Amino acid sequence: MPRICVIGNSHIGACKNAWDQIGKKFPRFELTFFGAITADFADLAVVDGALEPQSDKLRDFFSRSSRGKTQIAGDFDGYILWGLSYHLTIAAWVFGDCKARNCDERGFVEAMKARMSKTPSIEILGKLRAITEAPVALVHDPFVSEMKPREEANLPTDDEDARRLADIFQASAVELGTELGFKPFFQAERTLANPVQTKQRFSAGLTAAGTPDIYHANAKFSSFLLRRILRSELFRQSLQPKAPAVAAVLPAARPRHRQDLRHPVAHAPAPARSRSAA
Repeated sequence: MPRICVIGNSHIGACKNAWDQIGKKFPRFELTFFGAITADFADLAVVDGALEPQSDKLRDFFSRSSRGKTQIAGDFDGYILWGLSYHLTIAAWVFGDCKARNCDERGFVEAMKARMSKTPSIEILGKLRAITEAPVALVHDPFVSEMKPREEANLPTDDEDARRLADIFQASAVELGTELGFKPFFQAERTLANPVQTKQRFSAGLTAAGTPDIYHANAKFSSFLLRRILRSELFRQSLQPKAPAVAAVLPAARPRHRQDLRHPVAHAPAPARSRSAA
């Protein structure tokens, strides 16, 4: 059974709820969740082939979200980095700066890669790569809800710019994944109200204060992503049964003719018949 480790911030709650809903459709997978506040992941360190919390707070978060585990082992068959501030809003700041400087298309991508490589998700990826070579999927934070005006969310109000931002965001993530060893997965097209915002019906609902939660997505949103990841080529190899080690086997000796079995001593070949004897 492939064991998948999911590491995330507050967005991991919707992922966990999605797994509760769709898990029966993936009986061959076992998912373990490690969730915490983004800032607390700074206290995660590589220790003896595992990722070990260096604070009681992070250790407690891990224990509660994973049902008792307090360290991330390096022997999972695959890993998913969920959220962890890989966010379009950060990319939008880079986009605005590059646009002001009249960067060419390559300049936009390189600048965005440089900035996104400093997000907590990529920092955690670096620590993961110190303990495992297993495949890693990366899921960005959900795009902000359509209920928040784009100008207030630091997003382009022009539709052409919005599409360009979304395209560069994806292109830079794909390139960064190739360079650093992860595969990015982007939110489903059906969840988008426009190129840079999420439909409100896929938002998490209300905050503790009773106001609409415009930053978090719900389980339905997360289930689209989780299904795609688990069915992807990235984790398909983990479903293949591992072939047992086979010792070298010498080819079987050819059984001797029945007459040879009765007379183990080899016989000399019979003399050839002469033409006159025919």
